[in-house]
Amino acid sequence: MSADGTLIVHRVLDHLVWWDLDSGAIARSTRAPEDQPGGSMDDLWIGADNRTLLLRRHRSGTNNTGLLVYDPATDASRVVADGVDVIELSGDRTAAVACSEHDDGAAVSLLRISDGAPQGKPYVEQDKRHKSGICLSHAVNTDGTQVALYSNNSLRLVDLLQHKVLSTVPSTYTSRSNRLASADGKLYYVGYKDSLITYTELPTGESVLQVGQQILTHDGGRTISVLADGSALEVRPTAPGTNDQIIAEAPRATPYRKPRSTDLVRLSKDGRLLADLEGTNVVAVLDASTLRRLATITAAEPPAPATTTPAILGGGEEPDFQHFFDVAGNVLTISGTLVQQWDARTGRELAHYDAKALLPTTGSVPHTSIGPYPAPNKVAVTVWGDPSVRIVDITTGTVTETVRTTEDVLAVQFDPSGRYFGLMRRGSIVELWRRHPLRKQIGPLRSTAEDSATPTVTQFLDGDGHFLIAANNAVRTYGIEERAVLESYEFGLPPSETSSSSSLFPPRPYAFMDMSKDARAVIYADPAGPGGVLPLDPRAWQRDLCKAIGNRTFTAEERRSLPVRVPAQPVCAPD
Repeated sequence: MSADGTLIVHRVLDHLVWWDLDSGAIARSTRAPEDQPGGSMDDLWIGADNRTLLLRRHRSGTNNTGLLVYDPATDASRVVADGVDVIELSGDRTAAVACSEHDDGAAVSLLRISDGAPQGKPYVEQDKRHKSGICLSHAVNTDGTQVALYSNNSLRLVDLLQHKVLSTVPSTYTSRSNRLASADGKLYYVGYKDSLITYTELPTGESVLQVGQQILTHDGGRTISVLADGSALEVRPTAPGTNDQIIAEAPRATPYRKPRSTDLVRLSKDGRLLADLEGTNVVAVLDASTLRRLATITAAEPPAPATTTPAILGGGEEPDFQHFFDVAGNVLTISGTLVQQWDARTGRELAHYDAKALLPTTGSVPHTSIGPYPAPNKVAVTVWGDPSVRIVDITTGTVTETVRTTEDVLAVQFDPSGRYFGLMRRGSIVELWRRHPLRKQIGPLRSTAEDSATPTVTQFLDGDGHFLIAANNAVRTYGIEERAVLESYEFGLPPSETSSSSSLFPPRPYAFMDMSKDARAVIYADPAGPGGVLPLDPRAWQRDLCKAIGNRTFTAEERRSLPVRVPAQPVCAPD
């Protein structure tokens, strides 16, 4: 069919029959291009001028496909592209998008059909989660400048002229014909096979920010990100439609340290200061609003070879070096067992303490976990295999309190009042305790680290015993005094995992990167990569859901697929 929908052409033996769809009559008959030797398979389109034809010829093997312009009137042909693996046309037939396979990754190029000239440089995926040397079928928009590429259970919408990823949407790969189509200002990925037509909206308003680490400000109104390549920090608003606005940015020290899942960015208690790990033992302290550098701290080198201790109830495993703010706003660095306290604004060392004094003098040296405590100049020290958690004044080296827990305690986290604490046991099992009288109130709870590579969030929300766990596809708030779940948000399986998992490869859960201080917003990510800031606002979710499904009732199949029970009363009011 022609791009304007007025003509259809079909090959009949050695000639082409052209139908005029407006009149329903045959418009003309022309010669057909000759078959090529070697088993070439041809696909045919009507060109943008409604006179010439576009022929895609492909043979078996890699990078063995080409595109030609064929003129039936003269029997002449012209090569637009050759030696590519996959090539698709733009909707207006003026451009083509070609993909070539290479060892260092597939390269996607925009070509002008009138002369075969490349438009801009080839696009090569940089995100390692989506980088591949294989070309899969892709879909192209009207003028060819935007292309939807499939990788890692996701569709990636890419602007080929700007080399910018505009959106990433979870999706399962299906072998069918695909197109990008616009309607009412929105872009859709349309797939069709036989009588089945599917469509997926691809957001185009904002670019996708490639981050290595990201946290929320205390009020949830902004994100603070370390870019994936480690080159810079950025502050951006979280309101819908504002992701492309940069409030503040600052370069990081060279050589850039690419952030790992455990290189967490830390905020001070009042949210004004930011501590960023720039090197193995180098911490930069910045103003959290402007990203103005205030101090650079070089702590003691962590011991080598590095051992690992668990994060303080969250985030998987941490290396032997940690950093965080204490209640007074000083920076604490932990190099193995050595604790150093630093003035956050000047970088001057204020105190140091070595927890080796608490280790047994005989036998192998056990792991230790050192975390913050809600009192000035104090830390909580946990020695694996010892049920006693010691509260130590780092200015004097004195053990001021001892809290007896369980034999397999790995780490503890105290609430701001010091009256409650969360305890992580072997296997990342969490229990919630009260101090006076000392007893376990809740737990053991399901492990937060069934997938050790997936970030989770665990934190106290206040000094009244309210503890939040974002893990295992859910965000739940527990009341220690109530000994119950007070609030729960069930996410269900990530879209990228619903059909790709198996008994050998169980479905991966959502990753939870951070929570706002009031627990009203969470940073989450699908295992395939897409994610962002999600306000925990059920009423807004309900409004958006009802708008998406046209305010109708759920079908029986939809009810079965939901992760929670659907209320008996209608969720959506009819129009």
